[in-house]
Amino acid sequence: SNHSFGNEVENMQHVASLQAAARYDDERLICSFFEWLLPRSSGDRLANAPMPPGYQRCRFEDFWRLFHSDGTMDWHDFEGFVRWESRFSGNARRLFEILDGTGSGHITARTVLQARREFERSTDVRHCNFDDLKKVLLSVHGNLGRAWRKSFDVECTGRCSHAVFVKACRAVGFHGDLKSTWAELTDGEVHRTIGLKDLDPVADELLYRFVQALEKWHGSARDGWFSILRAHGSGGKSIRLPEFQVVGRSAGFSERESQRLFGCLDVDQNRKVNLDEWLFLSLWETNS
Repeated sequence: SNHSFGNEVENMQHVASLQAAARYDDERLICSFFEWLLPRSSGDRLANAPMPPGYQRCRFEDFWRLFHSDGTMDWHDFEGFVRWESRFSGNARRLFEILDGTGSGHITARTVLQARREFERSTDVRHCNFDDLKKVLLSVHGNLGRAWRKSFDVECTGRCSHAVFVKACRAVGFHGDLKSTWAELTDGEVHRTIGLKDLDPVADELLYRFVQALEKWHGSARDGWFSILRAHGSGGKSIRLPEFQVVGRSAGFSERESQRLFGCLDVDQNRKVNLDEWLFLSLWETNS
């Protein structure tokens, strides 16, 4: 009797273990599906530059269009998009069964939206430190130099206070530990402001070298920038990446370095850099 009871308990534990493993596998499948539908891009998104490795456009809009007017999608349409048209590598049949919780043979737009919200909440929880903040900023702005200008230093002062930092982090969707992230950014000097050097020291160094070259050639960032746009720009008012790379080569920058510099200066992501960027560049002047 005791032996029989022991076997029964062991069987129950085994079943519970299998069920837990199955739930974990289902959660991983759902997670991988939404990572595939909603990929996070990284690196610089300059239109004239090649897309970074692994870059994909968002597939969610294409998937969303497959729902019928009553808010449902059947297996035929789901399989056609997920398995054949867009080549999702996971188990499409099991994915459909998970989303079709009632076994009706259809999934609903409401269920998909609920699953997406759960995925995004779990992703936000994982964004907890400085490295995760940088990933969020890259996904929103394309590069950290542009992120600095669009989120943390809109007034082009070269500095960002703690209050502005907190507000900017919330605006881009970073829900991590702001206190520890700020401490990491400031190297523990939490009462000071931060600059681009704290967020992206490589970009800061490139801008410093570029402005040094402008000062050496023309005496100031303003005069040097105006001269470059007159010589290489379009009507003396703007310059595009290929022409900027010519300037970069003459100043000793590699193509990759020039591309990164251009990304910092192309704050509006319109594939060109304008005359008034001398104001931003002047922050690195040493002769002023």
